[in-house]
Amino acid sequence: MKTLTKALFDSVVVEMENSLDSKGNHLDMVGLIVSQGETIFSHYFREREKIDIRSIA
Repeated sequence: MKTLTKALFDSVVVEMENSLDSKGNHLDMVGLIVSQGETIFSHYFREREKIDIRSIA
């Protein structure tokens, strides 16, 4: 397993900000939270709000 670094997390955020869906629209994401062991990285693409949480293991 690759260790998640701040630089790697930031590169994923940039990729998600620039990604388009199948209709050519930007992804409508509120935020991204990733944890690995005791380390947690988070980024909000827009102002915080109540959200539907999805988990990818």
